[in-house]
Amino acid sequence: MPWFRRNGSAIGSPRSQASTQSGFWDLNDAHQLKQLNTWGYVGSPEFNWRYYAYGTHIEYTSVYWIQTDGTQSLLRSVSSQQHSNSTSTWNSYSEDLSSYSGTTGRIYIGYRTGDDYRNDPQFDNMELIDTTLGDISLDPGTSTGRSRWKKRTSYTSTTSAPTTSTFSTITISTSASGVWNYDKGGTPSGGTGCGKDADGSTSGYYLYFEGSSPNYSSSNRYYWVRMTSDYTLL
Repeated sequence: MPWFRRNGSAIGSPRSQASTQSGFWDLNDAHQLKQLNTWGYVGSPEFNWRYYAYGTHIEYTSVYWIQTDGTQSLLRSVSSQQHSNSTSTWNSYSEDLSSYSGTTGRIYIGYRTGDDYRNDPQFDNMELIDTTLGDISLDPGTSTGRSRWKKRTSYTSTTSAPTTSTFSTITISTSASGVWNYDKGGTPSGGTGCGKDADGSTSGYYLYFEGSSPNYSSSNRYYWVRMTSDYTLL
């Protein structure tokens, strides 16, 4: 479908490198063409996130880019406990999505639970960079960021994300029945979790998995969160 200038003439195909159409160009045209990845513009999309994994029973976290056609691409897996106490610096990760430029999808995070309660990984300061709608804040410290994540309280027994399943709203809570919650000031179980968010605040919210009974298990249980919407990467 062609785009049109304000005087009614077409800019051209969304993927064309140039237009043969006549008419007056303006800043709005340039913005449209950049957003549509035209003129040879190549974005630098990435997913940034912070992670805290203190707890001797923490297993592993996996991050996926999953396209609307169902293609699942593993970006990173982080295995086992990463911190030895509740006061260390959060880990920072950046996932390069440039090989998926032009695709439409969303981030999924899967966590395989450990076999006892010291099992509360935390996630913060997430953001999806360079989409056709700009940079997308997914930070649990803001109400907008919190609204952009959903959870599935049931688990899968494999690493295949449940893309056709229903996901529900994540709430501010420490409930084991909630499985995935937003919380601040530390996770409720002793010997697991950080007492501050990724910015060092005791009042800032983060996303975390509540690993207390009945959520932990010695069998394979994979619990999932995902972004609420799909985005197209530049």
